[in-house]
Amino acid sequence: RAINRMSEMRDGHDMRAEEWEITRKDGVRRIFAISTSIVEMDENAICVMAVMLDVTERKLADQKLRMMQFSVDHSSDVIVWVAPDAKILYANEAASQRLGYSNDELLQKFVFDFDPDFPAVAWPAHWEELKQRRSMVFESRHQAKDGQMIGVEINANYVNFDGLEFNFASSRDITERKRTEAALRENEERFRLLYEGANDAIFWADAKTGILTNCNPAAEALLGRDRSEFIGQPQSILHPPEEIERYLAMFQEHATSKSKEPFELEVIRKDGRRVDVSISPSVTVISGQPIIQGIFRDISERKRAEKLRQESEDRLRAVIRHAPNVAIQWYDTEGRVTLWNEASEAMFGFTAAEAVGKTLDQLIQSPEENAVFLETLASISRTKQTVGPTEYKFHRSSGEQGICLSNIFLIPGDDVGNWFVRMDVDVTEQKRLEAEMSLRQRD
Repeated sequence: RAINRMSEMRDGHDMRAEEWEITRKDGVRRIFAISTSIVEMDENAICVMAVMLDVTERKLADQKLRMMQFSVDHSSDVIVWVAPDAKILYANEAASQRLGYSNDELLQKFVFDFDPDFPAVAWPAHWEELKQRRSMVFESRHQAKDGQMIGVEINANYVNFDGLEFNFASSRDITERKRTEAALRENEERFRLLYEGANDAIFWADAKTGILTNCNPAAEALLGRDRSEFIGQPQSILHPPEEIERYLAMFQEHATSKSKEPFELEVIRKDGRRVDVSISPSVTVISGQPIIQGIFRDISERKRAEKLRQESEDRLRAVIRHAPNVAIQWYDTEGRVTLWNEASEAMFGFTAAEAVGKTLDQLIQSPEENAVFLETLASISRTKQTVGPTEYKFHRSSGEQGICLSNIFLIPGDDVGNWFVRMDVDVTEQKRLEAEMSLRQRD
């Protein structure tokens, strides 16, 4: 290229600030702008006079400037240069894409033409505030050409360049972020209402230390204490002193195993009264910290009712067990014996230990007779009507045959199911005597 250019210069084609890359002695490459002219020394000598200007730094600066302009033009954020009177002086491609205006249309507009939050009357005050603060970040709205309103976050910067003032501003569409924030606030409010309004007491404790960190109003009511009296304290403060070690072991087990199985404990109120509670635990993460949430349900009334029912049942069982003349048994829906009183032991020859859990075909009746018994239980379950008195044949443990007069009725059960009561009177001897009398009368 250099040789060809020398030939051209001999023909009168001088260089005019042509850029050439030249390698220096130290190997560094530099860019020079070279201008040349032909100088005739004499009739036999022609020289080339060259003026070389190192433009390397300028070229690098130009390259950086082009890169900067390219980045601004193609940024995904809207970038604009705004004059002190709110006139748009420059807008990148993203501005046209978001607002739906061509670049030429945008350069004819003022900020208040598409930003309803900055009307013309408010712009001067905004400009003065920006000059004072130099930089501002705030939220606003931009109205697109089709009328769509877009929430934006604006980063505005005051620039004074060669005595000229500008607002160099970028804006980002925050529509999705605002939607997410609104949904989050709604969920937080929903959770707050559920948490604060729950009938059950809710406690939060640090999963590592066991320190109580939060509770709802029902927790204060359960303990008869203000939250300030136990928040920040170990969770063991909730329980009777003699149970602390056992309860602490249970807490640590749930913290590590993350079990959600409910369990029953006691809490102690401020007045010293102990309250039975059922605790449903769960482990979650809040603000990056593992938290154990315990939902405490007061089961005192249920416990009292269970105790009263158990006492009543025990008394009833005692009466039934010792009833001298009536064999009484209880059966479940599958026909298995659940209670076998002393009179049943005497009548049939099987002890309660031998009878409980078995069906009648394993004790005193044939399989066919047991099938009839099961059909009777099913009928009673449907109709809720007592069956009897009815005669049934049976065999004792000794194999001896007998006849009993039976009544069977239903006791509605709980979630376990219904219970059936059978009351038997041994009429074997009576039937024998009746048969003998009938035989004599025929004779």
